[in-house]
Amino acid sequence: MTYQDSFGGPQMRIAAPRMTPVVRWLLIANVAVFLLQLLLSLITPGTLAGFNRIFGLHTAWWGQFFFPLWQLGTYGFLHGGFSHIFFNMLSLYFFGTMLEGIIGSRRLAVFYAAAIVLGALLHLLAELTWGSGASAIGASGGTMAILIAMAVMRPHTQVYVLLFPVQLWILASVFAFLDFFRLAQDLRYGESGNVAYMAHVGGILLGFFAVKKGWIWKDPIEARGRRQELKAGLRAHEDDVRMDELLAKISREGMNSISKREREFLKRMSKRG
Repeated sequence: MTYQDSFGGPQMRIAAPRMTPVVRWLLIANVAVFLLQLLLSLITPGTLAGFNRIFGLHTAWWGQFFFPLWQLGTYGFLHGGFSHIFFNMLSLYFFGTMLEGIIGSRRLAVFYAAAIVLGALLHLLAELTWGSGASAIGASGGTMAILIAMAVMRPHTQVYVLLFPVQLWILASVFAFLDFFRLAQDLRYGESGNVAYMAHVGGILLGFFAVKKGWIWKDPIEARGRRQELKAGLRAHEDDVRMDELLAKISREGMNSISKREREFLKRMSKRG
């Protein structure tokens, strides 16, 4: 953002975006877990490693036909150091608030969760195929999905990187290229390094196709509510038709002609009215 100074020259003004609900809770959760990791690291050398093995995406366990399903989500709240969490949370704050403002809180929560899970599944598939068994921690799959989705939605939005203006599509393209390049190196040598690039790629793919295919606008909770309303409306219509038929029967044959089940239905309908 810019403004004019008293001499008429443009000046840059840095404004922090307003915090949105889902981003706020994600930041709180990630920072709280990171502080817990720091605390555990002070107890004994193996305490933090054990914690990360339980709640990180520990590939070795999955390779032994043990399926700790909770890890598909919990790994996204663990981080390997200050720089790791700092840049993930910085990206989540700036781009997550932008995206949440566009698609709404519930859609962002579903989208972010889907990115974390997809990143986990792709990482497991790759690591179990390669046989290296590298584990994964971090929110990078989710934050990459948000960055790519925003870049596809608003490609020409201008952001500042080290005080230099950059269009969002360029920033996202650079990060995506680096991730695919490093993944290609991993595939070439048949092993992975310290970064779970397949989780990043999962976020990139979901962010791109979710916007292009319109998935990002789908709200499963809202859709479920609409289905329930439709079913309720159909049931109400069927009850009304049955009620009309029952009243016609009573008019023709009298109250003694209806069965016990029909009496119970009549009683239920009288309470509904």
